[in-house]
Amino acid sequence: MSIKKSSIVPKEVFGVQGSLGNGVQFLNEVDFMYVASHCLVKKNLVDMKAPGHIISGSSSMCGISAITLSLDKKILAIAEFAKIQQFQIDEVVATINPTISIYSTSKLSKMLTLISTLLGSHKYVSLSFTCDGKQIAALVGSLEWELELWHVVGTKVVNPIKIVTTNHTIPYQVQCCPSNKLWLSVCGDGFAKTYKIVNNVMQQVSTEYSNLQGCKVLCQAWVPSFDVAEDTSNDSQKNNNNNNNISNGKTKDTQKAETMKSLDQIGKSTKDNASVKCACVYGLDSGELLHVDNGKIVARIPMQNCGDQARVAHSILQYSKGLICGESGAISMYDYDKALKTYRKVRSVKVEESNGRVCGLALSPTEDVLLCSLSSNHIIHLFLRDVDTMSSDSVSHLVHTQSYHQAFITGMDTCLLKPFVVTCSKDNSVRVWNYEEHSCEIMKFFPSEALSIAVHPTGLHLLLGFPDCLYLFDMLVNDLRVWREFLSVKGCTNCAFSRGGQYFAAATGTTVHIISTYTGHVIGHLRAHINKVRSIWWAYDDFSIVTAGLDGAIYEWDLKTCKRSREIVIKGCPQTCVICDKNSNVFLSTASDCKLRELDDGELLRIIESNVNLTQIKQFVGGSLIIAGTEHGALRAYLYPLTGMILHLEDFPPDSFSLCT
Repeated sequence: MSIKKSSIVPKEVFGVQGSLGNGVQFLNEVDFMYVASHCLVKKNLVDMKAPGHIISGSSSMCGISAITLSLDKKILAIAEFAKIQQFQIDEVVATINPTISIYSTSKLSKMLTLISTLLGSHKYVSLSFTCDGKQIAALVGSLEWELELWHVVGTKVVNPIKIVTTNHTIPYQVQCCPSNKLWLSVCGDGFAKTYKIVNNVMQQVSTEYSNLQGCKVLCQAWVPSFDVAEDTSNDSQKNNNNNNNISNGKTKDTQKAETMKSLDQIGKSTKDNASVKCACVYGLDSGELLHVDNGKIVARIPMQNCGDQARVAHSILQYSKGLICGESGAISMYDYDKALKTYRKVRSVKVEESNGRVCGLALSPTEDVLLCSLSSNHIIHLFLRDVDTMSSDSVSHLVHTQSYHQAFITGMDTCLLKPFVVTCSKDNSVRVWNYEEHSCEIMKFFPSEALSIAVHPTGLHLLLGFPDCLYLFDMLVNDLRVWREFLSVKGCTNCAFSRGGQYFAAATGTTVHIISTYTGHVIGHLRAHINKVRSIWWAYDDFSIVTAGLDGAIYEWDLKTCKRSREIVIKGCPQTCVICDKNSNVFLSTASDCKLRELDDGELLRIIESNVNLTQIKQFVGGSLIIAGTEHGALRAYLYPLTGMILHLEDFPPDSFSLCT
């Protein structure tokens, strides 16, 4: 078997990895980026239905673990995590080290790739550019954690240091100071550590808050040190007054020399005390914000008022007026109080009813629009000018939401005559996606999870299998309405409409029911399998149907008699999917033994070996290409007739998935 690698770039991606910290970023006033599975999607805020630009991850990696953008928004860094192997309960070894890909945001073209050298590492959990954009701080590790500082131009690590943790505690975030390239901070379970780069060596600075045993420091943000700004302003004013007082008795040259000397001393003092240029605010799981400055704790700010529900900050964003904190289903805004010399909550806004954690915050360069990514896989945007009119108890109509599935997608089908993809998920929702309009046409939640889904070729009806019943729905403009209920078909795990749509097949356990779509009459019951039916395939003329099951049997049924016309049984080899070639009516099947088989009337024509299990196969309309999906998320294309040549090999997240054509 020969493999020819080629990239497969998705045309459209429906979804978002909302639980990823800082997983949404503004590129400019209208363009923003977010992580969706193993892709990075660029969208336009003005026209969300417009096609976006998609950056697909590397085929040798499993997914995106962190992203960051330089302060000038010219360079983008994407961290991808590696495949791992678990040999013992507490021993995880990466087969490939994780990588950081550097992109230019102007053309979204890859500039270079940085590869971790830490043995056994598999994942970067956080990235941050220094203020000059020439270096990247990165947290990498698995059992042991290291803080790496990369030179972007030289592609080398500057003396990585270990993040000392106890009881296998985990660091969450690294963030570089936005005004001084020598300072950075790391927070995690029970600690918040500050580091300074001295002669290309990162050194930890002693602070009052380095050890915070008993609490988790979930997030952080660098903020201006207002005391330093006031002191510098006072010193400058004092020097100006002194200069005015002595100017009468000295020449202009002497006055200028002394003024420059005074300014040099102020600059030298500020440089020597670089730690006081910026302060930090940390979000604790105890429901407090820890405001620190010059290595000392300034204040502990409670996030909830008396009697309010407990609030925890999952993300913090600094802006011109103060802070924006992302909580569970809400955001809170804090302004700096000069009298208290710390931050004070001024308002709280409800952004989602399900109380998903706000894991990512992004503000447009003019601070007009705020983007939020939530753990419930929603992207929310709102205008800051409207915040004063919003409530903390209910979601305002001014909050715009782009919703995606919140859990694994368990079923999928495509429509023949309309640009629809229908999906069902473990979040109990069913959604109809329009891949031409790049939008979600219908979204409906049910009391229980749908076990199977199929869409009518006309796009007017939807079939859903639930544990208690099989339902046939009418697809309206923005809703689903029950048309028929089939109470005798319970626990339908697989269903499919015929090519013309006049029939549909529904599998429950070992039985397949054939039912008329328009009359609801049962045409027949197909009983022969002795284990669960895994695959249903309709013939192109709708006169026959092919089924495959975990008992290793493949049956072709004549629908006029509801009897078997052809059968193949491979004992001890559970079948996962079966199709027939359009021209020759030859069976093509995948099984749990990592083989792709070509069969006809009990005769084995050809076997293609694979290194992983193939879970799904589909044949393109032309018939010259077979697309197969693997249990590890690889998408493969075979030339047909089968020769063993794989034309494409592309990796997606390591989960089994469905294929539809």
